Amino acid sequence: MTKSQVSIPQPIVAASTARRRAPCWRQDVGRGGALGGVHFGMAIAAGRVLVPITDFADGAARPEPAHPGVYALNLADGHVVWRALAGNACAGRKFCQPGYSASITVAGPLVLAGSTDGHLRIFGASDGKMPGSVLLVYDVR
Repeated sequence: MTKSQVSIPQPIVAASTARRRAPCWRQDVGRGGALGGVHFGMAIAAGRVLVPITDFADGAARPEPAHPGVYALNLADGHVVWRALAGNACAGRKFCQPGYSASITVAGPLVLAGSTDGHLRIFGASDGKMPGSVLLVYDVR
């Protein structure tokens, strides 16, 4: 794909090229909802689209559970290469939700993701694991 464009009609990620206006592929990566899906930005690195998903609880009944986390999709076909699902680190704190609402950043082999639970997490871009077990989980509260 050349000159790729990625758009988000939440919670679906779709890709198209400059030559073809219709989506080349579409991938569901979250449940969506009033406060779910992709809120801000994604990143593209090494042939992958890196997608932060929130899937906040918004009080509405949903047919499927939330899937907050960071997802890496193959840029060529949209298949999920890896996913790092958000655990619940809120421990009952008011206004705390697991998930990733902020734009994510790629720095070489690392993906930096600020979570809505107040932590900054760094994942390996190639596999979604926290390098060396845990490279960094920083509580920003």
